[in-house]
Amino acid sequence: FANLTPSGQERFLQRVMEFMNQVDMVGREGMVVTDEIRILISASAVQLTFGLERSEIPTLQTINVFPSVFYSKFFNTNFKGLTTEGGILSISWNDFREGYANPTDRLNLGLHELAHALQVAIEDGFFDSDFTELFREWQETGFVFFQKLKNPILFLTAKMHLLCWEFMRSQYNLIQFIYLKQHYTKIKQTI
Repeated sequence: FANLTPSGQERFLQRVMEFMNQVDMVGREGMVVTDEIRILISASAVQLTFGLERSEIPTLQTINVFPSVFYSKFFNTNFKGLTTEGGILSISWNDFREGYANPTDRLNLGLHELAHALQVAIEDGFFDSDFTELFREWQETGFVFFQKLKNPILFLTAKMHLLCWEFMRSQYNLIQFIYLKQHYTKIKQTI
């Protein structure tokens, strides 16, 4: 926010107000949804959508705010955050705040869950085809890097699939493909 121009800051704040008016935020398990909570969650949504022409996430209707990790009877497990296709996002307030406490750890529950909500809206056809295509490309590229963060072996597997796809697309010859496969096997053995 601090890096935006004054007009950009004004636009950001306007979008925060619009988001707050579009989505119902409900406290769960004794949680009281304060103005601070509404503003910070809304600012996260705007942070995610600020570069888009549309600031709203049309399929998102309700955000359930829990004090901490919560239990889902449907999934029979605990969650920090959960987004459904039915327009409901549920989030642990403690974990939401932790996501902004360390800006370099690459963990932000608010942005993560709101990205799922945005994905639902895209899949439901609420955004134009150009943005939808760019989002799908980003998903494919982001998947490889996400696997790298989670697990080096999974990353190498995803990377090998990507190399195979690139091979087919660019029509490398068979010798180059065999080299790539051997190179992948050597790297996997060193891990």
